[in-house]
Amino acid sequence: MLEHTRFLTRGSNGNFRFGPELWRLGSLYRRSFDLVGTPLDRLKQGAVEEVLLVATRDFG
Repeated sequence: MLEHTRFLTRGSNGNFRFGPELWRLGSLYRRSFDLVGTPLDRLKQGAVEEVLLVATRDFG
């Protein structure tokens, strides 16, 4: 079953190892955390714009 679904593959020596399906699922899981960066990037950009606005108003 695990071999059929590609969770495990059998090497030439007969031993099992992790298969490509586990890599694919791990990649999907890791990509789900990339969504967290987007709001943080917007927050950082907003802070930079606010600092620039204050700096140009006070020193410009």
